[in-house]
Amino acid sequence: MNEEMHKAIRLFNEHSLSVISTDRQINNGTIMVMDDVFGTKYTIHKSGYARVRVIGGYFHEKNHYQLNKVRKITKERYYKDGFYNTTERITLPGQYLELAKMVIRKANKERLTEFKK
Repeated sequence: MNEEMHKAIRLFNEHSLSVISTDRQINNGTIMVMDDVFGTKYTIHKSGYARVRVIGGYFHEKNHYQLNKVRKITKERYYKDGFYNTTERITLPGQYLELAKMVIRKANKERLTEFKK
């Protein structure tokens, strides 16, 4: 585990997000945390992705949503002439502190929304 991962874990602990990663996840560069208030789980990955795990729906299915920002880009079609518009995730590979801040913002937004009800 590198120094940036340690800093991210300390930041999570300061914001009531408990680290629940296994040793294998840590060795692979993934940090999983759980919100102590609502039980929502979040992950940040070495590849630069941040995800939230939502449980709900008819059969309590588990869904993972990405928290990374997106940008619209135009790509060339390979099977037809022309171009098409699509979105692309903005990843932050290895930037654990920035990913942790992204997760903390999402958790705080969820907490505020719930407390306003």
